[in-house]
Amino acid sequence: MAAGSTLAQTQNQPTKKPQNATAKADAPTSGAGDSAAAAEVPTTVTVRAQKPAIQHKADRDVYDVTQDPDAATGSAADVMNNIPAVTVDQDGSVALRGDTNVQIYINGKPSSQMQGDDRGPALQSLSADDIDSVEVMTNPSAAFGADTGGGIINIVLKKGKHIKPNTSFNIAMGDAGRYQFGFRSGTNIGRLTLNGGVNLRSDARKNGSHSDRQRIDPDTGDVRASSQDSQSRNRTQNISANLHADYDATDYDTVSAELHVSRRTQEGYSANEYRYFDDAGAVSSAYAQLGDQRGPSDHASASLSWDHRGRDNPDNDFKLEIKHSESTPEHESDYRQIYHQPLKPDAFYATRSRTRNVNDDFSGDWKRVFGGGQQVQAGWDVQHTQSDAWNYRSMNHAEGEAEVANPNYTNQFNVDQTISAGYVTWQKTLGKFSAQVGLRGEKLDETLDQVTSGIEAHVDQVSWNPSLFLLYTINDKDGLRASYGHKIVRPGANLLNPFLRYGDAQNVSSGNPYLLPEQVETWELEYDHTTRPFNASATLFYKTVTDNFSRASDYLPGSSDVLLTTNINDGSRKNVGLQYSLNGQGDVLRYGLNGVLGWSSQDSTDYVTHAPVHRESGNSSARLYARWSPDKKNTLGLFVRWRGRQLLSQGYRDGSTSLNLSYQYQIVPNKVQVTMNARDILASEGGRSVTQTSTVYNVVDRYDYGATFMLALRYTFGAPRDPQPDQDRRRDNQGPMRQRSDSF
Repeated sequence: MAAGSTLAQTQNQPTKKPQNATAKADAPTSGAGDSAAAAEVPTTVTVRAQKPAIQHKADRDVYDVTQDPDAATGSAADVMNNIPAVTVDQDGSVALRGDTNVQIYINGKPSSQMQGDDRGPALQSLSADDIDSVEVMTNPSAAFGADTGGGIINIVLKKGKHIKPNTSFNIAMGDAGRYQFGFRSGTNIGRLTLNGGVNLRSDARKNGSHSDRQRIDPDTGDVRASSQDSQSRNRTQNISANLHADYDATDYDTVSAELHVSRRTQEGYSANEYRYFDDAGAVSSAYAQLGDQRGPSDHASASLSWDHRGRDNPDNDFKLEIKHSESTPEHESDYRQIYHQPLKPDAFYATRSRTRNVNDDFSGDWKRVFGGGQQVQAGWDVQHTQSDAWNYRSMNHAEGEAEVANPNYTNQFNVDQTISAGYVTWQKTLGKFSAQVGLRGEKLDETLDQVTSGIEAHVDQVSWNPSLFLLYTINDKDGLRASYGHKIVRPGANLLNPFLRYGDAQNVSSGNPYLLPEQVETWELEYDHTTRPFNASATLFYKTVTDNFSRASDYLPGSSDVLLTTNINDGSRKNVGLQYSLNGQGDVLRYGLNGVLGWSSQDSTDYVTHAPVHRESGNSSARLYARWSPDKKNTLGLFVRWRGRQLLSQGYRDGSTSLNLSYQYQIVPNKVQVTMNARDILASEGGRSVTQTSTVYNVVDRYDYGATFMLALRYTFGAPRDPQPDQDRRRDNQGPMRQRSDSF
């Protein structure tokens, strides 16, 4: 897949780099017709200017996470929740413009730890201090994988020659025993640049909810009611280490290597109370369930790449990359059921799960610039993914009795997948107008093996995915971009496994091995205006999805209380709206207002009655931030996040509003700083979700347990540095600072 190469293009290479330079000058982010002006910029100038908080590029928006106060104390999930159009729920579920099928990349490539049910906990454990920037692509080009119909969020970790080598450490403490420690260092040894770090993070989370469920007989209209109260507390510890090396073998060849390892451990407990009611509304049965949860998750990834730049034109580039990543999440739970009505002896059971995800990737990318404003880029990618999942549940038994596996919930499911892909893009520039057309072809070979049931299936699919980008530079302040893309969304292993998976006493789920990929088409039209220090952009978008993954719920045969949820290809959905961004940066105040005004609709068929169902709802969100720095030592921050009602496949989720505050004090400017963060001051990140079908009406209210607080100290070794002179120097060489890049 060409993601690695394409992402690398966001920073242009100099024609010849001084061997002892500690940083590289960025080429200016110029308009489509400004290549001559760009070539006149001296390439040997050392630049250490502060990056803009937001950069609007031709195919993505880039957010500088290092300037987010949450980076000092928060997780990847925390800083991603501060990014426009991105929402992260309490359980770590990520959505982009309301679409939960978004792909999460690490350094431009898929990662085994960001796949399946383990993605949410991984994002909540990854320290934000390890992140340099987050790139958001709502309509990826043909250079990216076909399975990106929900968009891409690429997490760029701190690494390599683009980060000034230095040594620093930070330590943070918070309420409920939260803490974080990080150490990072880098150095230059001739042509070799080394960067690495170690991070230790401990987090605590509390969740609570109340649900009321009605089971409806679609034939008679009879209703059977039940309720559930839940509370849980979890503590997660994560230790990670990474090392990145760049070696400039020649002035035109760079060899890079990267290693990342992490281990996450989790432990907690849960308490649930279940009640069932008769027709008169009286409690007919009730019991409590107490549980202890724990489990480690190990992850390791390594990559090796070679980047060759042209001697006559550094934009001519050839890159090879090979990457291996592996993760092994494990979860163990032990439960005790205490029966209140009718009274009977306590029962015990256990659940276990273990998954091994392995991803190997080999890709190559070639780019060539021709005369007449033409550019061709082509590449290939071969990805091999293996996922082995084992799930276990014991039979209910009395205290002291031997544990016996429950055959209805214990199974082994393996997926072996190979994706072979190739792409080509062609770009043409005529004055202020630029166009890029692309086509990507992918072949999927996938073997599904339900080992326990002895069922094996093979999937052989070919997809063709075109893309089109049109850019028009109105002047040096204003630009237009239009784009079209066709992508797909492939079902993950958890959606394909047909075996029953235990959720709790009232909920089980199973996959559907016959699911087809969703077909996604996206159109966008963006206007961007930049006048230092103000930037504004507005994007109209329209997305259609066919062969939609729709959640289908019904009760298990022979059980009137256990709800079975699976997925089917059913109907279509549409998302339409306006994404906007207003940002300003003055001498003492940085501010911004951004969000999405959206509308979603979905057409499907009732799983039981087969009647047509139409649902529609607003799908909007907004973020307001302000950071006030009256002097070089003090910075006050305010962040307000609002999320409106969100349409779900079988209902909706109500909106919420949260308020975060921060204060940063530079004890020694640019050397020693203290940061204080207070999250969710309004204690309002809970919410209500409603599921409504012909057989089920379920309302779940989630509780919010209030604000959290963290205090962090960062120390950077070496002499303190004032970035302002370098900032002025950059402006002198480039002219007015631009946040918009009209290059592809």
